[in-house]
This record gives sequence, structure tokens and C-alpha cells, in this order.
Amino acid sequence: MRIQNIFILLFIAFVTVSGCKKPQEYPIGDPYSQVEGIQGTFRLAKVEQVDELTLNLNKTLDVSELYLGTTPMEVTFGPENVTVNANDTPDYFTTGSTNLAWSFDDNTFPTKVIINNGEAEWDLLRPIRTSDNELAFKVSRFYRGKKAITYNFSFQRQ
Repeated sequence: MRIQNIFILLFIAFVTVSGCKKPQEYPIGDPYSQVEGIQGTFRLAKVEQVDELTLNLNKTLDVSELYLGTTPMEVTFGPENVTVNANDTPDYFTTGSTNLAWSFDDNTFPTKVIINNGEAEWDLLRPIRTSDNELAFKVSRFYRGKKAITYNFSFQRQ
């Protein structure tokens, strides 16, 4: 019985001492640049329409067939300008301009892409890094001051 107690005490001491080791450090590296991540050409791949006014739980509808056409829209982000080539897709983002100034609301942690100093805003659905192949954002339309319809756009990096 005493030998068992000694083993138990030794085990507790071993667990206590082994738990006191300094954890190994793993460097995370520099943060990804969102400004560099968004640069490139993206082709429209999917469009979902969200009905914001309904109480129905299933309020999302895939409307890609209506928006993609035979040659989907392409958006090319440079360091300071974005070019929108609508092709067969309805031009939902610009008023016919193809070369527009763009910026983020915050370059470190962006939530919006701002076009022409506030002429349009696209809400990012997720961060965009150079290694990401998808650019996803949403555009909302309002009716009588309330958000009525939101379109979720998914673009694939080319």
C-alpha cells in the first residue's frame, strides 16, 4: 500500500514538473497585406440574392444564371484603380465607368471597398490575401430607409 502511494506521489510530481516547461514559441510572421491580396483579376462566379425584409428562414436565392451570361464580369484591382469589365453581365457596380479609384475603409482590417471616394461601397464578406482565390463581397439595396435586398457576389481569381 505504501509503494502505491509513493508511485502516485512520483507521478503527481512528474506531471507537475513536466507542466512547468516553457512552451515552445512559434513565430507567426508578418501579417498579410490586404491591399496586395486584392490586386489581380477576378471573374464573377456566383451571385446570391438575399431578401432582407422577409421573416422566412430560407431567404437566399442563387441567381447566378441571371448574372453570369456567357462571358461573366471581370474586375481587375491595381494598386490604386479598379477596372470593371461587365462583358455579358449587368453592370451592377459602376455607372458605366471602367477605370475607378478604390480604397479600403481600413488597410489593415478592411471591411469595405470604397469606390471613387464613396460613390459606391462593397462590403467584404471575408479577408482577401494573395493566396486566396475567392473575392466575396455584398451590395445592399434599400427601400424606404430599410435594407431590402442584398446581393452576395463571389469572384474567382484568374
